Parts: sequence; C-alpha cells; structure tokens
Amino acid sequence: MSADVPYLLRCFHAQQAAEKSVKAVLLRRDVAFPPTHNLSVLFALLPEDVLPPRDLAGIVGLTVYVVSARYPDETDEATEAEHRQAVALARAPVRWTESTIAAG
Repeated sequence: MSADVPYLLRCFHAQQAAEKSVKAVLLRRDVAFPPTHNLSVLFALLPEDVLPPRDLAGIVGLTVYVVSARYPDETDEATEAEHRQAVALARAPVRWTESTIAAG
C-alpha cells in the first residue's frame, strides 16, 4: 500500500472488510439488516445456528474507524501498530465468511 495513505484510512478499510463479510453471511441466510456500519448490530442479527468468528469483541471494535475515518478531526489518527491490528482483526471475519458460506 502506498506510504502516503494515512493509517486511519487503512483502518477504515479493514473495518469495511469485516462489515461486508458479515453482511454477506446475512444476505446468504436471507436476514434483513438495517443500513448500519455498526458491527455489533450486524453480528447480533446472525441466526442462532451461525456461530460468529473468534475474537468478536476485537472485531466489533473496528467500528470506531467508520466515523473517525469519514469525519476526522485533528485528533483522529491511527498508528502503524493500530493498522496492523485492524488488518489482523479483519482477516478473521473474511475467513469466517468464506467457510460459513461454503458450508451452506
């Protein structure tokens, strides 16, 4: 990724990967969802027979990057370490979605 892309924006894209992943599972299971970026809300809509990915608390924590990346102020920044953690957290729901959809 280009060095001039701020870490906060990179964290936002990690959140988006997690968000789109859970929405894909909800769509596959014909579960309606509201227009939200809140990962807690989306994961709460999963049917009881669909187990969420591990480290759900960490994954839903990515939600903070939606607002801060879209409407940043002078205090909104992210570090390289936060970016690395956000990407690591986002990988879990992507893999989870792949296996959940493949399982039917």
